[in-house]
Amino acid sequence: MTITRNVRKAQIALWAYFFFGGGAYAFWAVHVPEFEEKFGLSHSQISWILMLFGVGAFGAMQVVGPLIDRVGSRTYTWLGGAFLGVAISAMGIAENPIWLAAAALAFGFFCGGMDVSMNAHAVEVENLVGKPIFTTFHAFWSIGGLVCAGIGSLTLAAGYHAPQTMVGYGIVVFVLALALRLWLLPNSPSHVTSDKKTAKDQTADNRRFLPYVFMLGSLATAAAIGEAASIDWSPLHLKTVLGASESLAAFGVFAVSLTMSIMRLVGDRIVARFDRIFVIRWGSAISGVGYLVALLSDNIPQSLIGWGLAGVGVSAVIPQFFALAGNVGNPSHQGRNMAKVVGMVYVGIMAGPALIGALTNWLSLQYALLTGVVLFGLVFFGMPFATKLQQKLNREGQ
Repeated sequence: MTITRNVRKAQIALWAYFFFGGGAYAFWAVHVPEFEEKFGLSHSQISWILMLFGVGAFGAMQVVGPLIDRVGSRTYTWLGGAFLGVAISAMGIAENPIWLAAAALAFGFFCGGMDVSMNAHAVEVENLVGKPIFTTFHAFWSIGGLVCAGIGSLTLAAGYHAPQTMVGYGIVVFVLALALRLWLLPNSPSHVTSDKKTAKDQTADNRRFLPYVFMLGSLATAAAIGEAASIDWSPLHLKTVLGASESLAAFGVFAVSLTMSIMRLVGDRIVARFDRIFVIRWGSAISGVGYLVALLSDNIPQSLIGWGLAGVGVSAVIPQFFALAGNVGNPSHQGRNMAKVVGMVYVGIMAGPALIGALTNWLSLQYALLTGVVLFGLVFFGMPFATKLQQKLNREGQ
């Protein structure tokens, strides 16, 4: 199939927006130890600030999902990107924990709004291309994380801190998000009708898909907690458990982002060779093994290898959940169905840090993080049940 110029430009623009999101999240993650030390926060206290990111993102998705169905995904992709730049800058110049918490809430809101919109836009582009390309979009999220984790580590080692690096990145994101909006596809509302009876029928038809949507969301949430914990907590694990320096501990984020970036660049070929369910299940299994290697290691190099292996496995898991969710249900509700799954993922991102932080009150961080192994096991054993439900719905629709 020939890809038109407009579709190609939209694809390139989406690569950039995914990069912006991954980069912003990595800049935040590598500076978590800095904020913890600067404001004298405990692991448990910083986990509540991390949780606010998820609260903001979940709130945004409740608003943006219906708007995508009514207006289209283009508008909220570039708006989310522009305000994401503002929010990451506000975090960088935080002067106290309350300011940091408020900025983290705004960061989550705009990152979440952009995330669900650009994923919906990516589904449109993939459908026009006619072959699996969804994982590659998420590769650019990881590449953004990889590049910005590396920059963050280098700038910390050179004596530069959040007020310089996070503000600088925020300005770049704001300017480019505005410029690249011109390359996105036109808004394409999801067949929303103004006729009340038709709208009622569409809602009733979509209702039968909701158990499958929520099952996908629940399993995606488990995987998301594992993915987020590997990024949020790997620097603190390396620093507090294995005694790494602040700049070396940042390479925990780098290791996860590096392997996720590489695997997401080839992930679409694996999906085409097997299928999305295969990638979700066995990717989760590999990540669980990676966690075990990282957490049971007694030295930094081996632990970094484990965190990298965790990145290999989880690399294509969340993208496949999003791709499945973006094509579920009545066409008039597909934006909302995706928003439900993406929103539940951000609940995982919201609850995960708080869960790990709470467990550190009774367990060492090393053992609290074994939660990730359990959650990836749930995904591995839970996906066959989701597949059976999907097959049942398909039979009922025939």
